[in-house]
Amino acid sequence: MNSKNSSNSFMEEYDEILSKKTVNGELIKNRILQRKPNEGAIAVECTGIQGSGKTSLMLWFADAILHNDKQEYVFWRDSVDSPLQYNKIGNNRFKILVHNDTNIRFMNTETMQKANIPHYRFETMEDLYELSEPDKINAVYFPDDYMWIDLIKFLRLQPGWQSVFLDEYEDVCPQRCRGEQWHRNEWFGKNIKQVRKQLVSVFGNTQSNMDVDVRVRTKMMIYMYLFGSRVDGLSPVYQKTISGLTIGRAWVDWGHSIYGEIKFPAYYPVEPSISALQAY
Repeated sequence: MNSKNSSNSFMEEYDEILSKKTVNGELIKNRILQRKPNEGAIAVECTGIQGSGKTSLMLWFADAILHNDKQEYVFWRDSVDSPLQYNKIGNNRFKILVHNDTNIRFMNTETMQKANIPHYRFETMEDLYELSEPDKINAVYFPDDYMWIDLIKFLRLQPGWQSVFLDEYEDVCPQRCRGEQWHRNEWFGKNIKQVRKQLVSVFGNTQSNMDVDVRVRTKMMIYMYLFGSRVDGLSPVYQKTISGLTIGRAWVDWGHSIYGEIKFPAYYPVEPSISALQAY
């Protein structure tokens, strides 16, 4: 084969690889967003270092879900003692719900003055669900992070589609745990499949998947790798591929079988910056 033919062959193979990763990425994205009861909901894990765009990626999916289905309920866990993330989706597109046993203060991050942020108090899961609204991100603050697992249990019994987004989900189901937390993680890991059948999607992000209870993370359906993440040993995605990522791109792996690349937009901080601070 002459050099010209060899060069053409290489370019054709390269174009095929590029096309395949884009097509598969779109396929997986569509699977996440589709709403077919016979196929059920999904469970997704996103990993990447701080600043890699994990929150933007989850907000992008939450945004798409809210756009596609005005009746779906979307719940969001945000970290305390840090600036709000869910407000990046835009004014009047989120609602804050705070458990009665949670002592949260909303403060201007720069001045540390109290911020007048509307929020609603609840006592039971029934109260929470009654106060929640479709077509908005329902940002929930519980006194204990493992209560998110209780919420997922509760949502299984509600009609229609629900999506739960867990920022830093290693706090909800940590690898190192015992007592009540250990038992709740056990339930979560065993029941992810049942949750999926009952139309509850779960998204979790973390800087390190080694911090998440292995009983939970190995039951995820789709894995998303952002810049600085560590690839699972079973994934067909190469670690060196992840090392070449730029911010705004992610490799996605569906069931350690189909994989591709997706692009997502940035969601920028809102001014003034507001933090949810835990009062002790």
